[in-house]
Amino acid sequence: MSSPDNMASTNELLVADGGDTLLAHQDIDGSPVTTTELRTWYLFGAALDAVSYCCVSVFAPVVVQSLAANYGATSADHTVPCNATAIDYKCDVRVGSMWIDTSSFVFACIVIAAVMQIVLFVAVGAVADTGGDLALRFNPVSGLVAMLFPTVTRTDQFWLAAVYFIIMNIFASGAWVFLYAFLPILARNHVDYLTAAQNTSISGESLHFKLDQVTNRISTHSYIWMYSATILTLIVMVVIFTFYTPAGGLPASYSVHVGILFAGVILMVGVGYALRFMRERPGPPFPPGSSAVTYSLKKVGAALSNGRQLKHLFLFLMGWFMVSDAFNTLVSVAVLLSTQLLGFTTKEVLIISLEAPLLAIPGAYLWNQFQVRARCTTKFILLCQTCVYGTMCFLISIGISQQVGFGWKHTAEVYVYAGMHGFMLGAIQSTCRSLFVSLLPPGHEGSFYSLYLLTDKGSSWIGPLIVAAINGSGADKRYSFLFLAVQFSVGLVFFSLVDPSVGHVEGRKFAREQARKVNESFAVSV
Repeated sequence: MSSPDNMASTNELLVADGGDTLLAHQDIDGSPVTTTELRTWYLFGAALDAVSYCCVSVFAPVVVQSLAANYGATSADHTVPCNATAIDYKCDVRVGSMWIDTSSFVFACIVIAAVMQIVLFVAVGAVADTGGDLALRFNPVSGLVAMLFPTVTRTDQFWLAAVYFIIMNIFASGAWVFLYAFLPILARNHVDYLTAAQNTSISGESLHFKLDQVTNRISTHSYIWMYSATILTLIVMVVIFTFYTPAGGLPASYSVHVGILFAGVILMVGVGYALRFMRERPGPPFPPGSSAVTYSLKKVGAALSNGRQLKHLFLFLMGWFMVSDAFNTLVSVAVLLSTQLLGFTTKEVLIISLEAPLLAIPGAYLWNQFQVRARCTTKFILLCQTCVYGTMCFLISIGISQQVGFGWKHTAEVYVYAGMHGFMLGAIQSTCRSLFVSLLPPGHEGSFYSLYLLTDKGSSWIGPLIVAAINGSGADKRYSFLFLAVQFSVGLVFFSLVDPSVGHVEGRKFAREQARKVNESFAVSV
């Protein structure tokens, strides 16, 4: 790894056409990406998703709600213990001096985690721009907390499970900042892109299209690895749930606690492998007199203050703010309402959880192949995918009417919608990530990925807060899906306003201007 004295400043790493248009970006470590490095990055994301999807999105919320319900009382009469096995049960749990609906309690935990994530992303997100292996050292926290779930052995410890859930949520989301920051670097140093960039006759538009292709391919493959690991993790969980019977006195959900422990082990093994084989790709060093926190605060603050210079990137982030919140809330709402409204058991939840990643693999591949063969833009694909999600949520919300015989009223519907969600799952995440990468200013990946995740996980308090209010009001819980349909629709409007070609030029121009400022600060310090 290069020392700070030998590191080139950011604008020495920029290759321009002599004008204001940046054609390429040369990293400090510009060596071509090897197959081992690429596969290690894929494995890193796969190990993280074992906790992020299996635990944070699916089973940890189920555990917290199950413990709270079995310790709580019916909403109608707080002297009557809750019967969590009844279909469409309504139960409250006492938290301090107040009673709260059990599903609202889970969403309150998600809101707390989302607020803490905002602090985390702003405080350390831009550190990812400096490279190194901080991502790998940051990652084990969520794995270690997942391994602590079996210490929850009584229903009155629902609060401890909630604390574990919040911490695991915060640090798993934080690890994605560092993982995502590698994507544009890997794409810029991929052999296919480097070959195109060395062609002196290539136009800026053609080079941008090539980078878009390479980024999409890497992003799609990473999601295939992630969901493959998720499927394997869920299969092992099936074995645990089937053959492990908790001893007397343990909560009914205890086999799920053990399954979460296994996911934590998977993450720890993946981190250990990545620490050994992941190549460090150093970025520019901290400016003189800056610490990790002050550097991040300044870079994220600078990123937020440059909305006019990066108009199309911020239009995308506004759309992502709405869509990601709806997307993240959708999974939790679907899982929790399937248990409450339709009486789904843990094994049935496991089946729909397994169905989604099983279909996500062919879904990600087929969407990518459709885009390549039809030569559709990434933006067009994203608009189509967002429309599908909005339509799906609207159809479910029709079930609010008692005269309609569908809308989350039959178990078969859950399996159909889980399949649709799975087919779209990896595809829309990959498409969003690829479009965002094309708008990024080179050399500022970490700080802007902080904003990406700030609008992703940081916005995740809105949906849960509204859903918690709906559940607590006593209204039909399907109104949650109507709210999500509106969110997807608003996000669609913002996405339609993004011009990727103009945004690409804006990002390169911004990087060049920022590089000049960095050089000036280094010159003054010397």
